[in-house]
Amino acid sequence: MKINPAAVPNQKKPNGYWFKVLTKFLESDDDCIELIPNEGEYKDIRSLQTSVAGAITRYKFALSTRRAEDRLFVIRKIRKDS
Repeated sequence: MKINPAAVPNQKKPNGYWFKVLTKFLESDDDCIELIPNEGEYKDIRSLQTSVAGAITRYKFALSTRRAEDRLFVIRKIRKDS
């Protein structure tokens, strides 16, 4: 038998992770939040944005994402005519 040292494989987020994060944001008074991934958690900011945008679409939240200089923001959509 051969034994090789290895890095711990990436683990997927638990079910409902993004639902909880986005719901908490919607319940707050903030209009914008920045998501900062841990080192090695996502390949790059774009892959994080894809994950978050998919969750926003799946749960039909009135939110959007925006990338700016390797930073990711989640923004509450506010109607201008209200």
